[in-house]
Amino acid sequence: MELLIHAWLTKRDEFPADYVRQLDPYLKQLKSGYNEASYASLFGNVLLNIIYQPKTIYRYKSRYNSEFRSISILDHLLAIFQGRLQQNVAVSLLSTPSHAPYWVSAEVLIDRIIAHEQQEVAIDPVDIAIAISRMPRIDGEDIKAQLQHIQTAELRELLAFALRYTDNIKVGEGKNWLQRLFKKEGDEKEWLAVWATAARTRQPDGKFPVFETGALASFPFVVESYRPSYQIKPNYNTSYDYKTKQNEQYLIGQELAIPMPTYQETPTPLLYAMDVYATRKNEYFYYVSEADIRYFFSLTPQVAEPLSLVLNCRFNSYALETSKTIPALLTALLDYHGATDPSTQLFIACSLLTKEKNTRTLAAELVMQWVEKGKLDVQTLGDYLGDLIGKAYAPINRFLDLFEVVRDISPIHNDALYQLLKSLLLRVSWETKMPANFKKLIEQTYDLALRLGKKRINN
Repeated sequence: MELLIHAWLTKRDEFPADYVRQLDPYLKQLKSGYNEASYASLFGNVLLNIIYQPKTIYRYKSRYNSEFRSISILDHLLAIFQGRLQQNVAVSLLSTPSHAPYWVSAEVLIDRIIAHEQQEVAIDPVDIAIAISRMPRIDGEDIKAQLQHIQTAELRELLAFALRYTDNIKVGEGKNWLQRLFKKEGDEKEWLAVWATAARTRQPDGKFPVFETGALASFPFVVESYRPSYQIKPNYNTSYDYKTKQNEQYLIGQELAIPMPTYQETPTPLLYAMDVYATRKNEYFYYVSEADIRYFFSLTPQVAEPLSLVLNCRFNSYALETSKTIPALLTALLDYHGATDPSTQLFIACSLLTKEKNTRTLAAELVMQWVEKGKLDVQTLGDYLGDLIGKAYAPINRFLDLFEVVRDISPIHNDALYQLLKSLLLRVSWETKMPANFKKLIEQTYDLALRLGKKRINN
């Protein structure tokens, strides 16, 4: 989709004269078809608008996505795209991927910024925030000389920080320079949001005191990562019994309760905070497709923590239901190059205990790959599994599927599995009775200990 936008902006003069006629069969399918992915539906409507109403800019409004504000990011980018088409501005968006599947190389980003400056095209804060979040830092890469070709000092300082050439965060004061940068009355909060996104991308675990007194101080993932404690507690519902003519309570299940910040209007360039707010728990009040999750992940591919946190809160509250949303993030994490964090570890733990077996198998495959890459924090994952199993979040037999995938692949995998079980057993506790099938966990741990020549676990 983004590559098509790029081609439409920069190669339009190469389109055949009758390209609209050639597209007609596909446009008819687009008008009559349905796509459950909001990002695909949005792009389809924009494409139709470009063909049939080229003098207007289509904006997306859907009550079904009211709980996921990240879709507004694409709506914003597509509005820029439509505006440039109308003005015949053949300049690519900064955030268009230069390398598969969603990366933007530093050299390409600098060249695009220079092109914006040379053609006097406004730098959009959302566009540059996404570009920086997609820009990997390659060890040994030195492009300091190329940076000097950027005319705007504020942009040079931003890129120098993002590329780790400097540690200085220069958020600036006043609005005159913002107006020069954005070619309109500048919003200082948006520029702060670009810096906050660059800082969190560069250092996912960092704390940034420079933002403590600014306009963004109250937003999650600005000053520091938002890492709330969780509770696992029984949740009951009430129904009326027509026989007894009384209201009676029944257990829904054990709820994973995660406190979230109160909603506040979030600047769109503040990518890591877009959906991190308290919302309704029942997933049927809103919808997000697996394709949408993959798109959201592609916007911030180096920091998975905010998306993992949001999905834990909205889709992992219970292990009683199935959701296509969970496998989408698990699949994306198979090729994840960012830092490991608590929310993503908790997401993996919940996925190992979810109702759908195929999802559990996918989560086990992710564990296997992360062990090979040395990414998995087995102690933290074991602690989370111990909490979830001890509080009867899900039956133990679901967790046992992990052994079918990971066990005996290699001594390294067996050792990681043993350490995971050890952390789980040392963490788990229960209030009334031992969880069913708990004995099987003891047996598996003992068997692995014998295979690895380990000593017994301390009491």
